[in-house]
Amino acid sequence: MRIILGEMKKEILFYATILLTNVIMLFRVELHYNKVMGLLSIGVSARTIKRYREMMKILRFLSIFGMMVVTGCSIFPEAQPDIPVSYFDIGTPLKIVETGKSNKIDIQDVRTTDPYNERMVFRSSDTHLQIDDYNRWASAPNEMFKNYFILAFNDGNLNKLHFQDENRLELYITIMCLEADLRTREVRLAMFVEVKQSQLGSQLYTEIMSDSAKVDTLSAESFASTAKILTDRMINSLAKNIHVSNFRSR
Repeated sequence: MRIILGEMKKEILFYATILLTNVIMLFRVELHYNKVMGLLSIGVSARTIKRYREMMKILRFLSIFGMMVVTGCSIFPEAQPDIPVSYFDIGTPLKIVETGKSNKIDIQDVRTTDPYNERMVFRSSDTHLQIDDYNRWASAPNEMFKNYFILAFNDGNLNKLHFQDENRLELYITIMCLEADLRTREVRLAMFVEVKQSQLGSQLYTEIMSDSAKVDTLSAESFASTAKILTDRMINSLAKNIHVSNFRSR
């Protein structure tokens, strides 16, 4: 983030300097024009005045054209080739706290909503988001979270007994929020979770899960590591809730 802000300041200063130079130039042209026209009007031929006016029109045009070029350029640069782009993920999941017997859980689908489907998102106010061009997720967040949940709910990571395959459950997830707040140095994660029974296709359990955690120093790396912590919390909570819901449904 510091790199981005530093580059933006340089770009703003550069274009502001050029714009100010053009404004001063146009002001001096107009001032000189009015002064000279006052002198030329005293005993000077109409042909000479006409030529001078045409010359001043050209100078005006060049000044205005210069300002248009400057103001038409963006002061917020896109990713530059000389600025390295960093990539992050949330690593591998912790072992789920044992909750007793449970069904086999298949991760069917994980989706993300805009604008959380590619780059890191930082919130600077209640209504303003900054999309970071220089710090990105190593893969699309929906794929990153799907792989994470698959690893979390596999047999080796669960380390517990399962029921027969006919009692499999299907898990559907939508990532609703994945952002870091620049004001509070807080990382937020929210997801909609839906669990269905494979054979019956009936809905067993739904929940909107959300969690947040503060960091001492907010950066892209602390954003990713805190997102991992929040995801591990949610997975453990989800495993318990699914077990309870499935037990009550039988």
